[in-house]
Amino acid sequence: MRFVSLKSIDQQAMLAWHRSRSGFIVDRTALLNRVRGLLAEFGVWIGRFQLGADRAVAPALGGPTIAEHFRPILSSALEHLRRLDQCIADCDVRIHAHVRQNESPSACVK
Repeated sequence: MRFVSLKSIDQQAMLAWHRSRSGFIVDRTALLNRVRGLLAEFGVWIGRFQLGADRAVAPALGGPTIAEHFRPILSSALEHLRRLDQCIADCDVRIHAHVRQNESPSACVK
């Protein structure tokens, strides 16, 4: 049996930020894959990476191959993607600020 030392409240909070960031990344990946799949049904092929997806989805929104009824869904997905990106950036800022404040290696729990 392994015994684990108790974590401080601060360490638990930082672990929560790391877990939240990981969850946002999983959500973003799932959303991008869903959008890629839906766009493929309309004949619009985009890359697997987010940068390629962002560049291809915005023009596809105004393209002639996209059905008018599909545009609100795509627009909502892009807005959700931007919110997820902002949440990830917020987590990064908080985590990096914590790392800068606590220079000892034991304070930086991942």
